[in-house]
Parts: sequence; structure tokens; C-alpha cells
Amino acid sequence: MKTALILAGINWNDTLQRHQQVTKYLVENGYRVDFVEHIISSKFTLKKCFNLLTKRKKVEIRNLIYKNVQVIHSGYINPMGGIFKLYNKNVTSKLLNRLEKSYDVIISYVPVSTANLLISKLQYQRLIYDCVRDFENWGDSCADLLEQEKWLEQRSDLICTDSYYLTNKMKEKCRVPVKQFLPIVSSQWLRGCQDIKIPQKIKNIAYFGSLDTHIDLEIFKVLIEKNYNIHFWGKLGIACDLKIINHGYCNDHQELAKEIIKEADAIIIPYKGNMDGVIPAKLMQAFATQLPVYVSCFYDSKVLQELLYIYNSSHELVNQIETYDKNTYKHKLVKIKEFIKNKDENTQYKEFCQMLIEHQICN
Repeated sequence: MKTALILAGINWNDTLQRHQQVTKYLVENGYRVDFVEHIISSKFTLKKCFNLLTKRKKVEIRNLIYKNVQVIHSGYINPMGGIFKLYNKNVTSKLLNRLEKSYDVIISYVPVSTANLLISKLQYQRLIYDCVRDFENWGDSCADLLEQEKWLEQRSDLICTDSYYLTNKMKEKCRVPVKQFLPIVSSQWLRGCQDIKIPQKIKNIAYFGSLDTHIDLEIFKVLIEKNYNIHFWGKLGIACDLKIINHGYCNDHQELAKEIIKEADAIIIPYKGNMDGVIPAKLMQAFATQLPVYVSCFYDSKVLQELLYIYNSSHELVNQIETYDKNTYKHKLVKIKEFIKNKDENTQYKEFCQMLIEHQICN
């Protein structure tokens, strides 16, 4: 049986995303997969340590572990020098005892010293850097991040990306092929998008996902003050005392899509800070609901501006919502339907299989 190693920054039981999806594709292609989770890419700070000790308990998610998949908690701490480096070196030795000596393919999501050290100790036929974050400009990264990412890029046989920003960036600086895989809409989510509606006006606005430090709560505050109802589905990662309508976390994507379409007239994705390099999976899910989507301004939202309502300030956002016109949106919706029609699991799986064949990863 062919073998694959995935080095991930997320945990297997985090919200389903690209890492678990790629694992599923590999299993369906006859691979046995070792999934090493929770490889930390950020630097250590006392503030972060305090937040970790005091933050509220997360909603526990238990994702299905596919047959022929072994999930291994990395045990790594922050990839820094001194005592951190010594500790992580010992962790690497322990991990090597649990892993194969050789893999047909290694896919790394984390260009950090810990993951790179592990790669250097293993034999492999193909190495893929699946780049789904602009680590260089994300912030909170370790001092040697650029050096470590360059190390991974130079040794990779193929680089995969999700966002338009990262695709263009990697094509400019890397000598190896770059393959873009946009986020997809799951079959389960699409089943929940049957009772489509085009709102006459906007009163109820939905946000789904995690409320964390990258979400602009001030935008919610402004909208609530303007008497809009904010509906929230997901996990609270930060304190929020705003009067939002909290529907809680829903792990059933079909039911979640149904609820959003039933309750909301529009969807908002209000990021703050530098989000270049990001193309959120929820953007594709939002398109599938066929509700108007309001999103903050960043590189990839500007690429898709014909499908979105992009705002640069709370004042501009409120004006866009107040002047929403159903007939105008119908023209935008034609383009949305055309864009989203091939962003499904079956289509992406075929593209993934073709990629494995083209790069001699699949016999």
C-alpha cells in the first residue's frame, strides 16, 4: 500500500477543512496516511500563554477518522531556539519511532523548523508544500520563518495553493509547478441549499464560523446600532458582549445551510487586519446559498469583486446594505452561479487525481 505523511498545523478534530479533505482524497486513491497534527508555527509569548490558560473551553468536535489514517499529535511546542529547540528535537526523535522510514508522498502545511527537521530525517518520493497561508505577512511567526519556508520551497516537487494571492506569489518566486485548488462546497452543504430565495431588502445578516481575533466585532456593533439583526452560527473564540442572535455550533452542514437561508437575508464576512493570502472556505459556502455576500476588502475579495459587495469602512457597508436592490443583485447572481458550479467535491477530487498522475505520485 502506498504511504503518505501530512504535516498539519491544525488538529484533526478542528472544523473540517482542506487538510482533512486532502487526507480523504489520498485514502480514496489507495494510500495509508499518517496525519501529524498541531505543529505550531507561531512564536511563544507570555500573553499567548495567559490566553491559553484562561480562554473558555471550546466546543468539542469529533471528526470521523477515515480507514487507513493514523492521527498523531505532534507534541511540538513553538519552533524557537534555546530550550524550545532542545525540547522539539527530542519530540522529533519520538515521532520518528511512530512514523514510516519512507513515504511515497509528504504534504506539509507548515514551513517551520520542526516540520522541516522531520522531513529531513525521512525518505520520500515526492514532497508537496500545500501553502494555504501567507506566513511571511501573517504576523506572529518565528524569526527564521522566511529561511524555513525557502528551505521547503526549494525541496518541494510541487506547490499547491488555495488563494489567488498565494498562487500568484508562488508562481513568481518558485521554480516548481504551482497548482491552485480553490476551497470547495461539500455535497452536504449543497443539499442544504435547495430552498433558494432572493431577498427584497436586508434586515437579517448572518455570520458563520469562528469568532476570533481576525473578525471585526466593531462592524457587528455598527450594524446592530443601525437596527440590523446579526445571526451567528459557530464557536466563540473571543469574548463578545454584543446583542447577536447566537444559534450555537452546528456540525451538520446541510442543516446549517438550511438555517442560514431561512433566517438571513445576507451573509457578512468581516475580517480585520492583513488578510491577503486568505480565501475563506466560507466564501464558497456563502456563494452556494445565493444570498448577497458582504465582505471586507483584501486581495482575493477584490479578485472576486463582481460576485461580492466589498466595503472599506463601516459607513460604506451600511450604505451598500441600505441601497441594496434586488434586480441589480439578480445580475450579480448570474455570475455567482457560473463561478460556483464546479466548486464541488467531485470536481476537485478529479482534479486532485489528475495532479497525482501528472506528477507521478499515483501509479
